[in-house]
Amino acid sequence: MTVSHNEISFVFMDESGNKENDRFFVCGFLEVVSPFVFHRNLFRIYDQVYQMVQRNRIERSSNYKQSLDVDGLYNLARKQSMFELKFEKVTLETVSYYKDILKALASKCDFRFKAVVLDRDTSDSRNHSTETLYKSLCHCYFDYCQNRQCIFVPDQFDPKFDWEQIIDRPQKVISVLPAMSHGFIPLQIVDLLTGIVRLGLEVKTGTKPELGRNDSTRIDLVKCFEEVFSIKIDRVSDTSRDVRNYLGIWTLDPNKIRPRHAH
Repeated sequence: MTVSHNEISFVFMDESGNKENDRFFVCGFLEVVSPFVFHRNLFRIYDQVYQMVQRNRIERSSNYKQSLDVDGLYNLARKQSMFELKFEKVTLETVSYYKDILKALASKCDFRFKAVVLDRDTSDSRNHSTETLYKSLCHCYFDYCQNRQCIFVPDQFDPKFDWEQIIDRPQKVISVLPAMSHGFIPLQIVDLLTGIVRLGLEVKTGTKPELGRNDSTRIDLVKCFEEVFSIKIDRVSDTSRDVRNYLGIWTLDPNKIRPRHAH
């Protein structure tokens, strides 16, 4: 992605692996110059996934109604939420659409994506607060990876979470705009990419010697990601700097103040 020194970019951030038993905590940072163009280039395939999910929901509702399954109708209504693309929602039925999203992302969009990873097996970070984890990974990203001033758009999981205080990088971050992921396709793409990186690392390191039913489906998405972006998911990995869309994975050494690898 070519950005002039006078342009302000947008950096969207989401995470994956925030459960205590997750080995890898991954913060993904997606930098784009025009969120509108990024959204427009992916909207067609996004809408296809949305329409399929809606059709399936209507069909299930009709089946529950015909069979007088009140509990099924209740559970379906109870789980109603805003639609969004999410790695955890990839199923055997939708995986082909998500592969198309990755292909469209590679062919139609200009962006830079960096996954900053903390391996909990090499530190005492399992005892760290969510705030501490975010602070450590975000500071590494803005100090060593982000080269230009930007507007930072994190997924706002908690209205009380003070992102401006956490970031505290006024020389790089000119504004912080916490957002709800269901309203921003770029945030949903970050969720998808960070999930792919986390699962890829789990498989690579043998953390998941046996895959569950859903992971067996999602591993196809990991393979598609590696193929379309010509990158192998590993603790430290980067695409060529000559490509239009740069992707990188950077696993921190939690025992050192300075990171072992940065771009």
